[in-house]
Amino acid sequence: MPEEQNEFDNIMQKINDLDHFSGNAPVYLDKDLHEVLIKLKVAGELKKVSNLISYLVENFIKDNINSIHKTLNNKKNRYLD
Repeated sequence: MPEEQNEFDNIMQKINDLDHFSGNAPVYLDKDLHEVLIKLKVAGELKKVSNLISYLVENFIKDNINSIHKTLNNKKNRYLD
């Protein structure tokens, strides 16, 4: 009998299905955070850790868009329009 997918598994599958992230810009992280992301990539069977990082940052921006707009004075960017 297959193991039931939990919410984390569903998120990992959703991230694997995303195709709008280019993954071509460097991101510098604390080494311990990087280790966690690599472990999540392996455990969640992610294709690319860059998609996980992009997904997390994209959701942070969506959750804080009003404050970000105020801080950046509405500079143009695909996530800020």
